Amino acid sequence: MIAGRVLKLANSAFYGGGRRTLDSIPLAVNRLGFRTVRTLVYSSALPDLFTNAPHLDHYQFWRHSLTVAMLARDLMTRSPERTLKSVDQAYLSGLLHGVGLLVFQTLFPKEYGSALEEARDTARSLSDVEVEMFGIDHQELGAILLESEWDMDAVIVDAVKNHVRAPDGQGTRSVNETLFVANSVCLVYGISNGTGLSYTHQHLELLSSLGRLGYDQHSIERLLDLAKSEVSTIEELLNTE
Repeated sequence: MIAGRVLKLANSAFYGGGRRTLDSIPLAVNRLGFRTVRTLVYSSALPDLFTNAPHLDHYQFWRHSLTVAMLARDLMTRSPERTLKSVDQAYLSGLLHGVGLLVFQTLFPKEYGSALEEARDTARSLSDVEVEMFGIDHQELGAILLESEWDMDAVIVDAVKNHVRAPDGQGTRSVNETLFVANSVCLVYGISNGTGLSYTHQHLELLSSLGRLGYDQHSIERLLDLAKSEVSTIEELLNTE
């Protein structure tokens, strides 16, 4: 199925298809580029990582994770600290930052439903409710999984562990910082993570953080629009057999 979608994308007009129809994966990868193919593969695999998560909207979670990944990647691309490795780290940390939510719902489906309900009803931080009920929040739980089971890069693990904690204001444009900004922007601008929680009350706090970190709101919004457009393109492709 993935192979067919890769070939379909490579032969699309957007990537120069029509002049020469490709019928092999190596030729398709050569035309598309490794990063495009990797994005398509990860995008296809993400919804199937965990299936027993009854209190999570899987479509919203997938869309949020991929949009955060795209935005974090683009922010890192514009960072003075950018390298090919750091751009990849920003993308992967964005894609995987919410994995702790899936682990909680898989291991404790009933109890975690109660935690989400408590956070919704009281407007408390989900992290605070998680620590109170389970002794750990979804950021740290996800980081433990990525480090101990998936052997992820330490930079990615650290970014996932701290993705809801505002940076110290030094404006380092690190992977940690770009993930925090990307995730916060997506939540505040209505790209839900599937939990049903509202984050609009954080709007003013986010705008303050962006200014303190040296980000321009209008530039962020333009990058977010680009990320959303890219996610929509991938979604259309994945929905086409």
